[in-house]
Amino acid sequence: MDQEEKGLRAGEIASVKILLIGDSGVGKSSLLAAYADKNRFSNEITSTIGIDYRAKRVKIDGKTILAQIWDTAGQERFRTITTAYYRGTHCSLLVFDLSNPKTFEDCNFWLQNIRIYAGDVPVILVGNKMDKIRSDRLVTEATIAAAEAFAAKEKIPLVLLSTKEEAGKTGSKIDQLFQSIIRLGHQRVSARDGALIDIEKQEKKACCSS
Repeated sequence: MDQEEKGLRAGEIASVKILLIGDSGVGKSSLLAAYADKNRFSNEITSTIGIDYRAKRVKIDGKTILAQIWDTAGQERFRTITTAYYRGTHCSLLVFDLSNPKTFEDCNFWLQNIRIYAGDVPVILVGNKMDKIRSDRLVTEATIAAAEAFAAKEKIPLVLLSTKEEAGKTGSKIDQLFQSIIRLGHQRVSARDGALIDIEKQEKKACCSS
């Protein structure tokens, strides 16, 4: 146990809030399910209405961290009610569908919202549904090049993956992606003297609010 964990009171754990953001239908809910609900993936997952939430305890660099993962609805009619969920965010995964260029074009909107409502938090740009590129050739190299240019301009990492192909694999790109963003979020938390939560109170609150 390191000095940081020794300083936590019983029942408390370092907490990182991660926001999944992007247009509806880009695969945010499938990405969340593939990571938090191991071995669960479905092509039939419908668009999230409002907010979905998962909490998962993970070990990052020897530290126990509670990853609180929030999946926001990307549909335009829900954008106004989700802005409050940016607040308190430590890091974010900005997801778009590689087979749908419009979802990439909207990334600028989502990134600006993150900057406005959450501040200068770490962000990873995620191009999802790589399997559709290979099977249907719906996306040209120019689209990926545009995503690379956008990520370079905004100084954020870009990850390309297929949730469908990676779900259920040990040490998958999905696991690596979440480990990376949790690590970045925890570094931000540590820089701000930490964010501790009482696990029993948090779990009771989540239960009663569902």
